[in-house]
Amino acid sequence: MTLVEATRLSTGEQAVDVLAARAEEVRASAALFLRAAPHEVTFATSTSHALFAAAAALGRGATDEGVVLVRRGEFPSNVYPWLRFQDRGGPRVRWIDAPRVTPEVVAAHLTPDVRALTVSAVDALTGHRAPLGALKELLGPDRVLVVDAIQGLGAVPLEVEAADVLASGGQKWLRAGWGAALLMVRDRVARHLSPGLGGWSGVHDPLASESHPREPLRGLPRTP
Repeated sequence: MTLVEATRLSTGEQAVDVLAARAEEVRASAALFLRAAPHEVTFATSTSHALFAAAAALGRGATDEGVVLVRRGEFPSNVYPWLRFQDRGGPRVRWIDAPRVTPEVVAAHLTPDVRALTVSAVDALTGHRAPLGALKELLGPDRVLVVDAIQGLGAVPLEVEAADVLASGGQKWLRAGWGAALLMVRDRVARHLSPGLGGWSGVHDPLASESHPREPLRGLPRTP
């Protein structure tokens, strides 16, 4: 932050504009890193927060059917969001009992009611790197691949193009410190998602004098 920006913030002059501009710079940088469009990227406070937003957004559908595949043994941040929301309109959890997630393992669990697979890009205990490209190819365009990327993003090459939804805290390899995280949701799966935990800044003209609710913004809400 420049001295001019700091002065404007300390005096309150156009503080919102300064912070918004800096947020857009960070969003654009993150989007380039994730090979995504800027509107496909937003910020959260942690990997768990971002995955809670994903679980809230991925409802069961009009027929009240929907399953998310979760490997038993996933890091807890990629378990509890799905468990908490399966009784609140989110997809039901179906456990995968396997030491690692491979296309062969997923294929054995892939029934018509499966709407999503959630997986760690790099396993926290074993270091196994999930074959994201092969998993997405298996799931196809009508199922959502959710990726917890915190163990690998910024440290090892990841097939980020394969991820439909990606969550990553910044305190590890991104070196952003605690309280900063990325959430990416690609346009190609927007039809499968609802606003979820999207907040007030995720709508058109949130500070306009007219009453709310207002039309959601295209892409991710500014604050999940």
